[in-house]
This record gives sequence, C-alpha cells and structure tokens, in this order.
Amino acid sequence: LEDIVAAIAGDLPFTIHDEQPLSFQCLCSRARALELLNTLNDTELDEMIKEGTAEIRCHFCNDVYQLTQAEMQAVKTGRQA
Repeated sequence: LEDIVAAIAGDLPFTIHDEQPLSFQCLCSRARALELLNTLNDTELDEMIKEGTAEIRCHFCNDVYQLTQAEMQAVKTGRQA
C-alpha cells in the first residue's frame, strides 16, 4: 500500500493513518429499481406499461430485475395519489 501511495503522491509527504480491507457491496434492490421508474415521464412509463414487462440491470453488480406490468402500474398510480 505504501508503495502505491508513494507512486501517486510523488514528492509530497504523506502518512498512512489506518488501513481497511476493501469489500464489494452493492446497494441495489428491487425497491430501488422500482424507484428508478419515477425518473421517467408519464409517456415513457406508459410505453413500458404497454409493453408489459421491463428489465433493469444494475451496472455495478450486474443483477437483473424483471419488472411486471402490475409493478409499473403501481408506480404510476402512486404518482397520482
């Protein structure tokens, strides 16, 4: 670690205070995928509902969420409430 920091810092002085192990953790979920639908305008959401299903893929962990027509309609209905 010290060699990597030294290579980046060059002649700048530095101190390593603490080290922590790196870990992979994605916070995606089906609920977050559904929340993304709220970024769409009504026309775009209506088109997706008309198609019947939608697929949202997390570009961090690559999980895929298949959203049903009923789930998308519930998002739209929630906007109107």
